[in-house]
Amino acid sequence: TEPPATDVRQSMPLPLEEEMPLVVAAKRHPRLDGQRAHVDEEANPDESSLRLLHHLASADIRDSCAGSLPPNLDRQHNLRLQAVHLVQVLQNVDIAHVQEGDGVVPDPPGGAPAPSATGAVAEGGAARARGPRTFKVCLTDGAQAICGIERRPIAALRRSTRGAKLVLGNQPLLWRGLLLLEPQNVELFGPVRD
Repeated sequence: TEPPATDVRQSMPLPLEEEMPLVVAAKRHPRLDGQRAHVDEEANPDESSLRLLHHLASADIRDSCAGSLPPNLDRQHNLRLQAVHLVQVLQNVDIAHVQEGDGVVPDPPGGAPAPSATGAVAEGGAARARGPRTFKVCLTDGAQAICGIERRPIAALRRSTRGAKLVLGNQPLLWRGLLLLEPQNVELFGPVRD
């Protein structure tokens, strides 16, 4: 007799809720349809799976997904986001330390450099980073954009770049159209910042 089949999920602990399926609404897209035939030719299912995940991580989610988040999240208030969703980073900004080009008040003509929104002044008008960092992120599920801010430091947000995919889960709080994110709500799918 054959040994009983083991569930792969039992051997891999996931920080996100295991009973919640990852929600990704796939769209038919010519680029992905072309990849489907190539992946089907692969003899090894593990290689096929890895190839598909690589294509998903490198693709623009706006071209490949129809969106899985509930509609009109930017107009919602005081609710917990249900299920687990794959989202893409559109922009990631440290709002505690404004950088030149990210909203720094320009120097007045012939005067001293003006302070930034954080009160820090540096040569050339750019703000210096001091104190704790706070990230605000703009995300998309392929159909709509939603902004989020970290309530506590999140390593996945700090390592993410524009275009990175994140797994959003464990019911983050949505407050006045803004996701209030904590480390247990976000997991990095790829690619990462060194």
